Amino acid sequence: MPAEREEQMHQFLRRAGWGDAALAPLPGDASTRRYTRVTWGGRKAMLMDQPQAAETPAAPAEATPDQRRALGYNAVARLAGGDVARFAAVSNHLRGLGLSAPEILAADPDGGFALIEDLGDDLYADVLADGADARALY
Repeated sequence: MPAEREEQMHQFLRRAGWGDAALAPLPGDASTRRYTRVTWGGRKAMLMDQPQAAETPAAPAEATPDQRRALGYNAVARLAGGDVARFAAVSNHLRGLGLSAPEILAADPDGGFALIEDLGDDLYADVLADGADARALY
């Protein structure tokens, strides 16, 4: 991670009250986001690092469904691009409906950071294989 981005991350954590947290980066995936597990005072959370310029929406916001389909999969399926504000809005909306989504503990949409509930390391398929109720997990 570039030094400037790392400093921005630490500033965000300080503003969120997690400035002294221990950091443990998670392995990368195919997205432009990076995740770091943060632990402080017996609490855990996940830091989502989504640089705002790392990805852009694949279609203009005003594009019609037909225009999106003509542009391909990303224009149809990834309407928000890399946008922390939209991620937080969807999470808060789903939680408001009583559905499961990570709690947003702190967010800096302009900076591209969110501190979210740590959902743990369990894989859905493994939890189901151990006898968990699929409906309750949803």
